[in-house]
Amino acid sequence: MKNPVFHGRSKHIDTRFHFIRECVKGGQIIVEFMRMEEQRANPLTKTLPVAKLATMRHLLSVHDLGPLQD
Repeated sequence: MKNPVFHGRSKHIDTRFHFIRECVKGGQIIVEFMRMEEQRANPLTKTLPVAKLATMRHLLSVHDLGPLQD
């Protein structure tokens, strides 16, 4: 976020994504480090052990609807 150097790997990033960098620089957005264990999007992006998945489901407020009825 804070490094404005243009790298070859970031050539594909559209200029509209630099809006975030400007917001951080202007103090409108605060970017904070978050441990992997606290990332709520993890169950949406990777396979997790059953216990970790249950914890993440709770954090996301996802509930089991129970068995389907005809």
